[in-house]
Amino acid sequence: LLLPLPDGHDARRILSGVKHPAQVEAAKDAVDVAVRAIEEGDVLLLGEALGMGQRSKATISGAVPRRVADFVTAVLGVPGVSGCKVAGAGGGGHLVVAISGDVPEVVKHLREATQIEPVRVKPDLRGVRSEGYV
Repeated sequence: LLLPLPDGHDARRILSGVKHPAQVEAAKDAVDVAVRAIEEGDVLLLGEALGMGQRSKATISGAVPRRVADFVTAVLGVPGVSGCKVAGAGGGGHLVVAISGDVPEVVKHLREATQIEPVRVKPDLRGVRSEGYV
């Protein structure tokens, strides 16, 4: 799923904060896991990859504003969410959310937790395509 961040997100804050090659390496490791997850159709592994990517951003001082970190925490607290990551900062910022289990129930709880209408997306090795509002 894709959730727009309430106040957007600025990629320059992340990119300007990269000071150590280990930060880039952590993000690269997440990509390798995500590719495997997509190839295998494993949503739990995809959630793990998203979480790895989000944690790599958190190592960059000031890259993830408190309001965004709080939003991520709220989403991760929803039962059935297996991981999430801030992405698409050039388009205003979104949270990519991997879910498993009873999709309508998870979506209902996400709506309640965020007051935002999620968009269903389908990831593959060519990118992510919208399948419309859930």
